[in-house]
This record gives sequence, C-alpha cells and structure tokens, in this order.
Amino acid sequence: MPVSDIDYTCYNLYVAIFQQKSDSPVHWALLMAHPGATRCTWFHTVGSPGYYDRAVEPAKHFDSWSIEEKHLLAQIPASEEQTVFEQAAAIPAQSCQCYISYLIFRLEQRELIEAETYEYWRDTYVESRREDRGPGFLDEC
Repeated sequence: MPVSDIDYTCYNLYVAIFQQKSDSPVHWALLMAHPGATRCTWFHTVGSPGYYDRAVEPAKHFDSWSIEEKHLLAQIPASEEQTVFEQAAAIPAQSCQCYISYLIFRLEQRELIEAETYEYWRDTYVESRREDRGPGFLDEC
C-alpha cells in the first residue's frame, strides 16, 4: 500500500488474539495502527507466571501470521498516541489477558474507548486471569 494511503491523523486500536500454543493460555495484545498501515505498535506482556514483563514493540506487522483474530476497539486521534503509551506503562506486568483488559479499562476511563468495552474483555477467557495484579494507580487515569 502506498504511504499516501495511510491516514496519519488517527490510530485504530485492536485487541489481537494470537494462535494458541499447546496448553498455554491464548495470548493477547493491543495493536495501535494508522488506518491503511502495514506496521503497528504491539502492547502486551511476555514471560510466564511470576516473571512477566511489559512489552511495547513498534513497527510490528499488522497482519502477522501469528494473529488469529483482530477486534477493532476504537479509532482515536493521533494526538492521543502518548496517552496510550502512558496508560500502558502504568499497568503492572501480569498475564497478557489481564494486562490488555486493564489497558482497555484505563483507555475507557480516558474516554478513548467506548464504555463497557472493558467489561466485555474482562469476562473473555476467564480461565487465564491468574496473576491479576490490577490496573495500577487509578489517579493516573
């Protein structure tokens, strides 16, 4: 896609559901992509129970082979890019599904994502909400 077809005035936010590996919980990430772009930023956690780290990975493939599904959450102004980074940094490292659901929560509190989106994603894949460390200090929202 030519660079001219990319809309740099906004970002689309997606929950990405990755292909499941053996007995592991399904991996989630939040993708932030300019409409029409082939690259995006992935927000997620990596590691294993007890040893999670936050991961923010720019210039990742939007259509990665490892992503099974993408669910559009919202379109936000490009001027809110830093807000997404700040909110992601405020959440403790924990299982990816908890981390992403809390990122949705924090962005919902900032009115960047529609109300009740958090409740939907919080209740999805409930079996892997182990090591839930919460959304971080909410006065930062």
